[in-house]
Amino acid sequence: MEFEPRPFTIVKSVAQRGLLKWWNDPRRNGRLPAPADCEVEELARLKPDIALYRVERSESGLRFKCLSHGANLRPIDGADITGRYQDEFLPEPVKAGALAAYQATVTMACPIYTLRNAVDAHNVPVTFERIRVPLSECGDAIDHLLTHVEIFCEDGRYQRDNLLKAGLSTREYLVTAAISFAAVGLSRGAQVIDT
Repeated sequence: MEFEPRPFTIVKSVAQRGLLKWWNDPRRNGRLPAPADCEVEELARLKPDIALYRVERSESGLRFKCLSHGANLRPIDGADITGRYQDEFLPEPVKAGALAAYQATVTMACPIYTLRNAVDAHNVPVTFERIRVPLSECGDAIDHLLTHVEIFCEDGRYQRDNLLKAGLSTREYLVTAAISFAAVGLSRGAQVIDT
């Protein structure tokens, strides 16, 4: 899976644009936010749809351990995955693509955005919109990721329960992008006024 640089304006979700604005805060002078920075009022309303992962490096590659799993994500994933590794939890049909996006967030050191079609248990079409942003305890070496998930359904009537596994029959990615503020003439830490 490839992640081409795309402007932040490609992100449809208002909540995810707000998360990008927080992540790119110019007061950090271009440094990455720390996991502790996630405990701010502007992210409080997003918490039910957010998961925090610790990035672990080993000879076999990167692994992502869930440290907190938002309450709205639990029905979708079929469980609270806090304390579990993604490579142990993700269903095989989506594992490679999902892990590629998380790995790209680390290796490219930028937010990775995906938009994927799926269906619920009753074959109602839905779209998963997911953004992953890199975090750092020291400001530059990526050691955590924050991910936000938003689900869209044209008529709003879909079943959240086990949506991750129910949606395996349709796995079409509409967008796989590395969010670049430079693509619209901004550098990391540049102020984003209109989100």
